[in-house]
Amino acid sequence: MTNDMDDNAFYCMRCNKPFHSPLYSITRSNEQMHFYPGKRLPEAEVLFAESIGDYCSRACLDLNRDHLLKSHQVHSTYPGPGPVESCSRCGNPVDMSRPHWTWTEEMADVVWGQGIEQIQPTEAHLLAVLCRKCDLNSNQSLESNKLFEEKVLDT
Repeated sequence: MTNDMDDNAFYCMRCNKPFHSPLYSITRSNEQMHFYPGKRLPEAEVLFAESIGDYCSRACLDLNRDHLLKSHQVHSTYPGPGPVESCSRCGNPVDMSRPHWTWTEEMADVVWGQGIEQIQPTEAHLLAVLCRKCDLNSNQSLESNKLFEEKVLDT
């Protein structure tokens, strides 16, 4: 596809339109939550992350969300941060304090220069989580599974 803007653009996964900002995306990541006593909010430690869909608008993201998640064999259950949530594939418990897969919908403002200079997240919504059993039975990428196994199986 010819780029009429320049090389500094995203391309919408739904309509193929080039765009700069805002960026609507769905990210697949391997992460674990850290919980603290008192009023301190939990924190997510991201062990691996990859964007699996970039969109030019909320409308394009909304139209493609279910299809994209289905291609990963999960559906949106909109889990919370834990400490225990339900797997978006089988319904089994997911211990969010241990490494697990997540799919997150995000919106961000992007500042461009010679390339991307800054990405400022403005919204994030957890769409789905995967339990350890489903992860070990799935076809996740080799480097991601290796990282997952090193973090989980060595503990």
